[in-house]
Amino acid sequence: MSDFTLGLDFGTTTTLVALPGLEPRVFPIGKEAGSTWLPSVMSIDQRGVSLFGEDADKGALQDQFRSPKRAITLDQPTVTNAAGLTMPADDVITRILEEVRRRCEENGLMDFSSVRVSCPAMWTGAQRRRLIGLVNDAGFVSDIDNVLDEPISASIAWWWSRFSKGLRIEVKQRAVIFDLGGGTLDVAVVDFYPRAGLPEMTIIAARGIAIAGDELDRALAEHVTQRLAEEFDFDVASKKDAEVIRVAIRLAARECKEILSAVDETTFSVDPSIADIPTLKVSRVELNDIFHPLMRSAIACVESALREARMKAGDGLTGPEVAKIPIVELASDIDYVVLAGGMSQIPKVADDLQAMMPKAQVEFATSNSRTCTSAIVLGAANRNDFENLNVHRPNFNFIIVHKDKLGQERRHLVYEAFTPLYTLEQVIVGEKYLGYRIAWLPHENSPSKRVTLRIESIGGREVTLLDGESGNKLDLEFDADTFKGVVMKIYVNGNIVIYDSSGREFVARVRKWPHIRWNSSMNLSRYELKIEVKSLLGSNYKGEDWWRFK
Repeated sequence: MSDFTLGLDFGTTTTLVALPGLEPRVFPIGKEAGSTWLPSVMSIDQRGVSLFGEDADKGALQDQFRSPKRAITLDQPTVTNAAGLTMPADDVITRILEEVRRRCEENGLMDFSSVRVSCPAMWTGAQRRRLIGLVNDAGFVSDIDNVLDEPISASIAWWWSRFSKGLRIEVKQRAVIFDLGGGTLDVAVVDFYPRAGLPEMTIIAARGIAIAGDELDRALAEHVTQRLAEEFDFDVASKKDAEVIRVAIRLAARECKEILSAVDETTFSVDPSIADIPTLKVSRVELNDIFHPLMRSAIACVESALREARMKAGDGLTGPEVAKIPIVELASDIDYVVLAGGMSQIPKVADDLQAMMPKAQVEFATSNSRTCTSAIVLGAANRNDFENLNVHRPNFNFIIVHKDKLGQERRHLVYEAFTPLYTLEQVIVGEKYLGYRIAWLPHENSPSKRVTLRIESIGGREVTLLDGESGNKLDLEFDADTFKGVVMKIYVNGNIVIYDSSGREFVARVRKWPHIRWNSSMNLSRYELKIEVKSLLGSNYKGEDWWRFK
């Protein structure tokens, strides 16, 4: 793997860093005793003084900017605090990350020359570029081609935790990675294959939703607000500082949520210096009732991932046919459920997932459930050689290149890295051969009928295409006129079928979509991707659409 100097997990609620190695460890950046993380919070008071982390977290509620990472998830340009101050979200994120770097330096860590970052699997290429740009603006050096999806990071952390204890597998095992954090839920179905050294990991399916801890905090706060009105005639909306009180209630609700992960009942209370709000007893039963609709959405996300994985089983079932398979049958393939993220510590999470997948062994991604929030950064900082690390969709761009009438090269992005290869609607209507279809026509003023297909990493580095049998370089050139152009479809099993304007057909298969890694220490300038050419020049390819990963 790449020679990187630091692992970084910029989370919705907290930010952590880890020193890489065969046994990576979290590097302390917290101010308080026993705290290794920095709260992802910034505040600005009326005098323009900025605070970060714990200082901002303890400061005036109306001045706080919380969960700025959600601005990337939701594609929002700004964030607003309770006082009504609006700031560019990117400025807030950059300044929090600058504080992370400053604390690293205070604690003796000075090398930020190659930082590996993780992000939600649901993020697009544009969202990933946005994050990496902000990481670099904050004084770290990172590369977008070296970003790991959070469920992949959690998979690595979990497997290494088992491997380092001497636990091995003799046959293929399948795990569901359930990463429930502050802003997003990521679910991945991962196959582990036994090897002499570390295992091969293949991400069969991955899905995500922007519903997680923050949403539960809001739901619990609304419940408490309603109880305050009904039991104490305390009407938040009528108060002078209503918005500040709402923030205070939401933060107190979050604290109750965390406490109720370990006890059956706790007391809801707000600092009286903020507002004179009555106290309440809140039970875990109440929390579970409030959590139930959100957990139902999470279970639906898991079921979608299981059905997606089932459609790749090689038996050619259509979407509606897979939809009819009982969830008990789908769940029977799962050997492990791996929990990551702070929200996964709520007992209801493990209980509901165990009920859904009764044969699976439910484990936390780290040996200690209380440290499972560090699983992402520990996975990102793991330097062990997981060479066979394969993802569920292309993480590189497909680009058509041609010459204009002045002889200048023109580039057209026809598939952007990380774009899902199909939609749920395609599954629902029963489309059997799921894939991403591209129809491209050259500009009418283009004199050249020859176009070239290039594949590049998301960071812009060329991916050299090699013939899977001979190992020779492939140059993919096609005819494209202004009436027919080029039609291409990328299938979920790695098949690529292209028809050019002369009626010729090119069929190839990428056996695996590998996780592309950039090795800065070796200064590699080329990636390689092996393609098996199935047919060329007018064939009638009718091969299987679904491929069982091997």
